[in-house]
Amino acid sequence: SCTMCKRLFLWRAMSFYITKASGEQQLFDEHKFKKSLERAGAREDIIARLLENIKQLPELRSTKEIYRWALNELKKEHLPTAARYN
Repeated sequence: SCTMCKRLFLWRAMSFYITKASGEQQLFDEHKFKKSLERAGAREDIIARLLENIKQLPELRSTKEIYRWALNELKKEHLPTAARYN
């Protein structure tokens, strides 16, 4: 098996579609999610854990569900960060 095929497989295995509020579906943007957590002041270890955990959730979800899930996770870790998350 070629290296390029392995990379493509790994990329697809870690990507999933989300449904935006408009109903449009798009690939989950890990960078945007990470930036939103950074803006709220989340620590790197929390961000890394959330990024890993979100990949284990059901494949099709909405931005609203992702927000609620992330907010609940942040509340468990650090309430001031959760309060800043939007």
